[in-house]
Amino acid sequence: MKMKREFTKIAKRFGCNLIYLFGSQADTGKRYLEGEAVFDIGRHILAKVSGFKEIEHKTIAKELGKKGVITEELSETLYMMAGYRNRMVHFYKEIAPEELYQIITNHLDDLERFNSEIVTFMKEYKKKTGG
Repeated sequence: MKMKREFTKIAKRFGCNLIYLFGSQADTGKRYLEGEAVFDIGRHILAKVSGFKEIEHKTIAKELGKKGVITEELSETLYMMAGYRNRMVHFYKEIAPEELYQIITNHLDDLERFNSEIVTFMKEYKKKTGG
């Protein structure tokens, strides 16, 4: 019950419901949490600033750090997130709710840090390019 209350608080914090955030037990792997958006945003930024065309999530994570879009430390975190995302997609039936609970309660700050670093990068990029 405690886990459900925590999930509910987290879902409200991000403005979504529990089904969207986690999906049902059967389709958990199809619900990439908010992390999927991280790689979409990263891919778009890399395409804009360097013509990057890669779609593999781990490569996107590494390239964001190499190009200075985010810190190398966050790049490594995203690399690990990409690996977990792949696990969710291909082995979702093996992921226990307790495992998701641990990740969500202990690693939400990774998403907030990503948002902060991306906003900082975009402001600096706008100053440099005038656009």
